[in-house]
Amino acid sequence: MNFYQLGAFMALLWGLALGSFVNVVWYRVPLKKSIVLPPSSCPACGQFIKWYHNIPVLSYLLLRGKCAYCKAPISPLYLGVEMLFGLTSLICWLFSANHLAYYIVLYSAVALTIIASGLVVRWKQRN
Repeated sequence: MNFYQLGAFMALLWGLALGSFVNVVWYRVPLKKSIVLPPSSCPACGQFIKWYHNIPVLSYLLLRGKCAYCKAPISPLYLGVEMLFGLTSLICWLFSANHLAYYIVLYSAVALTIIASGLVVRWKQRN
């Protein structure tokens, strides 16, 4: 594996992790909950999610989109957001001429997504 391939793999992982964090923010901020503590839990049964049940994309697929404890369905939106951020990060890496361009494009995309999500959350709160 050369540097370019390793960079692409790391960009994908970074994007998946970022997408997972954005899911946390989108879920907790409208509920006026901390984004740090307590740890993630199932909205249906309240059971804290173990770290190995919280690996972006992989855990969703292995658990077949259900809580490991109560088997309540988990919205595919979480999977979609993680995959969208992962692929966005990978595409930014593949089409960037250098590392600085990658970070500029990636963080611009993330900033636009966060701004757009904030507008959606505000719109939902008003309706």
